[in-house]
Amino acid sequence: MVKDVKIIISYASFTLEIDFNNQGVKYVEILNTNVDQAKDHLFRSSSSSTGKLNQPVISSFKSLKSPSTDRFEVSSSRHHSQIKNGLLTPQPPESPKKRKWRNWRLGTILVFMLCSLIGVVLFFLIPRQPFISYEVPVAFTGDNGSAKFNTSNPTQFSFDTKLAFSFDGRASYVAAILRNLKVSVRDLGSSLDSVEVGKGQLGKSLTISSGGLTAVLVDVHFQYAAGSQSDSIYQAWLKACGNIEKSRINGTVTRPALKLFISLNFNILGVIGQKADSIQQNSISCPIELPN
Repeated sequence: MVKDVKIIISYASFTLEIDFNNQGVKYVEILNTNVDQAKDHLFRSSSSSTGKLNQPVISSFKSLKSPSTDRFEVSSSRHHSQIKNGLLTPQPPESPKKRKWRNWRLGTILVFMLCSLIGVVLFFLIPRQPFISYEVPVAFTGDNGSAKFNTSNPTQFSFDTKLAFSFDGRASYVAAILRNLKVSVRDLGSSLDSVEVGKGQLGKSLTISSGGLTAVLVDVHFQYAAGSQSDSIYQAWLKACGNIEKSRINGTVTRPALKLFISLNFNILGVIGQKADSIQQNSISCPIELPN
């Protein structure tokens, strides 16, 4: 009769002992020693005549210290708890002052990024003031049929013209919409003070293309009332707008030139404030011609 039959299977760090007659110790444990040492230890323990284990083959599983225990220790001060010697110990919470400072830094970064994004968007979306291109000399086209020069009751002159110029919108990334375009013409050379002698207005909004020049034609009405026939401004315009053939001397037109200051004022949709541009012409011919 077989008194004690055991089968021991060992692989790597695992040892399995099978006791068929229920005389030995039954266990499956992880050994930290090598396989050969484990076998010798088991055979020495099972050789007792009483069939009882004289000494434990291995220690209890709980008594084994894991070789990787130290890897789970968390010493960073950012954690509210840390694992030391297998125990979870609480850490003091973050102070309100430190939390406020961290939130303030985060908020500052977010605000800066938001402002930068808005700035980039506005850089491309807000239209820029277009440049104004005039012909040289400035092109006034007058209507001779509307010209009136009265020497008395009252002494004045008036006539209608059209002013031609162009807006250059290539400096802008988007089309600009102009509103309330006004033109003012002032006389600079006929008296000591500049006097407004003409004005006009574009009665509709104007879209300025960002791809090139946009031609504009504005009606400008010239009008001036003098106190007497000898008024210097009235006399200067009467001679400048006289009949061309009548003013010829030896084949040369002797009509005097005019000195004018032309200013434009307008608003751009999406841009705060009124915009302005101006040009001074020191030698410009009268845009109309009086009859003989």
